[in-house]
Amino acid sequence: NREFGISLIYITHDLTTAYQISENIIVLYRGSVAEAGAVDSVVRQPQHPYTRLLIGSVPLPDPNQSWKRNKLPTDSGTGAEPRTAGCKFADRCPQVMPKCRESRPPLFQTDPHRTTACFLYEQAKQVATEDLGKVFKGVG
Repeated sequence: NREFGISLIYITHDLTTAYQISENIIVLYRGSVAEAGAVDSVVRQPQHPYTRLLIGSVPLPDPNQSWKRNKLPTDSGTGAEPRTAGCKFADRCPQVMPKCRESRPPLFQTDPHRTTACFLYEQAKQVATEDLGKVFKGVG
């Protein structure tokens, strides 16, 4: 892609391969952006609670250590119906706040090359979804 100047979209559940081949990453939860930005920052220092749990579930390659998988909290209720108000991750979030159940968080630009859709970072500048590409490294 660098040689020919083309973009590549890699859709996967395998964060380890995404990390190896990507410069930027978007972590989605139920179809919405949870966190996006430079792959090094997002994978090595995840900010969104979902991204943290997701990264924590990746097993470490150590044959002498058993895999202690971080279990994701389950949805309250049936889980069949997506949340209509508030953050989509609120029912599973270990850091949920009352406002998370009331309104959906916008994207907050937490550093020059990252956005996070979480009220934990509401002091940061908001970024419109259509401007998400402006925070990516090597884009523009």
